[in-house]
Amino acid sequence: MRRLTERQRRFVEAYAASGNATHAARAAGYKHPEPQGSRLLRNVEVARALRDLADRERSAAVIDREQRQAWWSAIVRGEITGPDGEPPAIRDRLKASELLGKAQGDFVERREITGAVDPIRVVWEAEPPARIELVAPSERDE
Repeated sequence: MRRLTERQRRFVEAYAASGNATHAARAAGYKHPEPQGSRLLRNVEVARALRDLADRERSAAVIDREQRQAWWSAIVRGEITGPDGEPPAIRDRLKASELLGKAQGDFVERREITGAVDPIRVVWEAEPPARIELVAPSERDE
């Protein structure tokens, strides 16, 4: 795998910031930024560097399940302070505790449904005009 030149590296950084190939090529110091920006986007190494940079930024921006649960745990324990330097209010600690419990499957909601289930026959014709026929249980052929 070939490494990027210094100008290509500057192009990747400028393109990631602006999303404009011409502006990025100009910022990287290319003499003819319009055609060069387009060519650079087709360069395999530059495209790989842009993809890697986007992946790193995306993974840094989104916390995973363990990080989220650790953050909620720190709130519950009062380890995280607000801008005023005070620990979280009890309602915030309780909410973090509830979210942590839900995420870990501590709460199970069960619903029981009773009664007779009577299926309905649905007929769908593929050719237009489409026709749907609903047959009520009392009109059904036995």
